[in-house]
Amino acid sequence: MRKDAAILWAALIATNVGWAVFALTRPPEPPLLREPDPTSPVADPTRSPQARPLSGGEAHESVLAAAPRPSPERVSPHADTPAGAPVRPAPRALPGSPPVAPSPEIAVSEVAGWKADALQISDLGRRERGLAAIGATMQSSDPAAAAGALRSLFDLRDVPYDKHRFRDAVVSRLDDPDGGVRAAAASALMQVPPEVGDVERLLDIAARHPEDLPRSLLVLAWLSKNRVEGRLADLFVQALAAEDPRNAVDAANQLRNMWVTAEVEDAALATWRRTKDTPAGGLWNHILGQIQPTREPRVRVIFEILKADRYDASQLLARALEPRNLDPPARPVAVRMALDDLPTAPNAAIRRLLIDTVRLNGTLEDVPTLRAFAANPMVGEETRRAANDAADELGRKR
Repeated sequence: MRKDAAILWAALIATNVGWAVFALTRPPEPPLLREPDPTSPVADPTRSPQARPLSGGEAHESVLAAAPRPSPERVSPHADTPAGAPVRPAPRALPGSPPVAPSPEIAVSEVAGWKADALQISDLGRRERGLAAIGATMQSSDPAAAAGALRSLFDLRDVPYDKHRFRDAVVSRLDDPDGGVRAAAASALMQVPPEVGDVERLLDIAARHPEDLPRSLLVLAWLSKNRVEGRLADLFVQALAAEDPRNAVDAANQLRNMWVTAEVEDAALATWRRTKDTPAGGLWNHILGQIQPTREPRVRVIFEILKADRYDASQLLARALEPRNLDPPARPVAVRMALDDLPTAPNAAIRRLLIDTVRLNGTLEDVPTLRAFAANPMVGEETRRAANDAADELGRKR
């Protein structure tokens, strides 16, 4: 046993010595290339989700979302680096390998850091450096970096700085060869002081780039103080005639809360007829309830929609039948149609909307019809009370 044990120990010692010699004498291996650690200062997080709709900031973001983006936005590797602190250098090529070209994604990521510099409220010098870097990047030859810098102005809208400082840079990119840069510049134009001729300039650019039309319309409407008329009205009529139902409905959706000409309203109604039963047609009650003003053709379409047993229609379309939105010549039409449809309304919510339409837009002549409806014992008590209240209110308008 002692002899066997000695042999085993000798073999074990020889094996360990062999591994040690191998580890000390083998050539070094190049480091492996790995994805960066998400917690590292040079991390590369994925693009943040896009937010939508259609009030102020949401609608602005919807324009940016529609624009093509050459590369995803990245979080700045220096966003939390104090002013004056050393910056980690960009990655270098391994020995013997081709040099690493600057990545557009790295350039875009810097914009987030400069934006953070401009947004912070403790160091004016840091803010100025961030603003200066953003302004310089707006004129970058890299479309991704330039578009990122232009888009950042929306997030800086509440920062107190001379907004005119970026106007020349923004205007210089409005007719850029890159579609994403054009879209970002058009949106950025709303964040700098306006000048006479801005709308005409954008209309000329839109005519040269018809592919930009879907995302240009909303910016043009905002710059036109929410009035769709003249050349802009012609562009909307063109967009509403798009063969693709989704594109046509998207154009109509940008008319919400806009004053439009009769021609644009008629074009929107024609688009409703051909797209309302398509997958894209779910937005129409929102759209038809918010275009301004409500002329007689749309009144008739609204009452056509109200014949269906849907509770959301009464909520979404009610705004279009309010006195402030109804075109004066259309008011008696709306009252007459409401009284005619009152006995056959498909549900209580729509019946209440019809009563309110008469109450808000009717005259003393409509009181007897309301009283007769309220006297019908087959009508629900709450609805009868609403009809009597409407008659009382109209009676006080003597």
